[in-house]
Amino acid sequence: MAHQHGIILGYFVSYADLDFSPHIVENTLLPCAEQTNTTVISLLPYRRYDFTVAAFTSVGKSNNSESIVCVTKEAGKFSSDPNRHKLWLKHE
Repeated sequence: MAHQHGIILGYFVSYADLDFSPHIVENTLLPCAEQTNTTVISLLPYRRYDFTVAAFTSVGKSNNSESIVCVTKEAGKFSSDPNRHKLWLKHE
């Protein structure tokens, strides 16, 4: 994919739990420009998460996208699996 500062090499997906203080930012690296989606696991139930995406090239990292706030739902009635809450992100 072309970009004004070089060829896009991949993406950083950053997210923070808005209901936990201090807001610790987690990062997921998508090291391939063709990979335009990811699944974020280990999200907690009934939490608000703030997500941003940034591309990177050989020159450096872009500014973060506008943030998107998502809210997770409840865990399954008998589930204690922290991986049950997943969010699928897709960029086109």
